[in-house]
Amino acid sequence: MARGTGTGCTTRAGTRGRAPAPPQPAWWQEPSTNGFFRGTKGEEILDWFERHDEVKRLPDGRYRFFHATPSAGECARHGLLRAQSLLESDAKSAAFFAARDRRLDQEKDVTVFTVELWPWQIETGNWAALREDVQVDAAQLTR
Repeated sequence: MARGTGTGCTTRAGTRGRAPAPPQPAWWQEPSTNGFFRGTKGEEILDWFERHDEVKRLPDGRYRFFHATPSAGECARHGLLRAQSLLESDAKSAAFFAARDRRLDQEKDVTVFTVELWPWQIETGNWAALREDVQVDAAQLTR
């Protein structure tokens, strides 16, 4: 399961509706640099999704993640999630991890965003993290 929330808060995560998928980046077909995986960088990310089936795949090919941040923080005010911000597979877990190390009340002091991302917009490992900055708006506010 993707864990944590990161501390960061400018590209658009994806459009609502049925816009066609943007082209895969050139690095997607490059050989993976992970010594434990044989294949391309793209195949490595798709393999991560197979092992983390709790992350919801949307009909257009994007995946739904959640990112939580302190409500009083810059990220919540400006809606900019920074590259390397950690992602979670459900809103409750995202809120828990955002609040845990900051001694916040996860019901009152944390803002949770829904983020719908193409596979190449994330980095994988133990957790999923944003590869690039992502702008979110009030329409993506979960709570």
